Amino acid sequence: MSVQTFFYAMVFILLVNAILSTITVFWSKRDVSTIWAWLLVLILLPGLGFVIFWFFGRRISDKQIFDLTSQTLVNQELAKQRQKMSIKDITLDSRQQQIINLLQNTDDSFLSLGNLTQPFFEGEAFFEDLISEIKKARHSIHLEFFTIFDDQIGNEVVNILTEKALSGVEVRVVFDQFGSKGRHKKLYKKLVEAGGEVYPFLMRPFQLLTFRINFRLHRKIVVIDGKVGYIGGFNIGDMYLGKSKKFGHWRDTQLKLIGEAALS
Repeated sequence: MSVQTFFYAMVFILLVNAILSTITVFWSKRDVSTIWAWLLVLILLPGLGFVIFWFFGRRISDKQIFDLTSQTLVNQELAKQRQKMSIKDITLDSRQQQIINLLQNTDDSFLSLGNLTQPFFEGEAFFEDLISEIKKARHSIHLEFFTIFDDQIGNEVVNILTEKALSGVEVRVVFDQFGSKGRHKKLYKKLVEAGGEVYPFLMRPFQLLTFRINFRLHRKIVVIDGKVGYIGGFNIGDMYLGKSKKFGHWRDTQLKLIGEAALS
């Protein structure tokens, strides 16, 4: 191959790369700074730039976003009705009322009264309380975690969820497959057979086509019977009990909510 032929071939490849880069970046809505950042990556790193973009740059499709945001929230309308009734019995100035209306209209975040809270800073106390509340569940248990490890505490929690599912309680689990270091089908096998629902966050059968590093589930939420809730920083795993040699003692914060706030 002559130098001239090689030169024209490289020009052609770079031209095609630039055209494909432009189409790729403008395919979905992005802010200007993001567009320029990804254009530089795709154009300056031909080929490799597309590999990086595949895992880090792809957005969730508008259809997926619509499907997620249009889901019916559990007992939300009932909670809103209770809010309207509750605020009639308390004195609010105009500014407080404006804030309440703003949060409800923009984020469907409603005011709840008469709630109890309990903070947890150690994993042992948190898991002991969580397991106790799960055992007392009568209607529904919803868990959403970034990490649910296939270890001692992970299996203990899943086994108790399986028992509750067998007793007729609605059990739903959402976890992040990346954060949990795998799908762990064996961990959830009995729970699914018992009627529980288990879903890895934003994953499909063809994982390579749907995997996104920049869209992960970092929530740590539990809602039991719509009356007891947990939110905070603890995931489910032995490392949060201080059993990891790498991390040692683990200090985090988890807040227990008792009352209508658990629905929010």
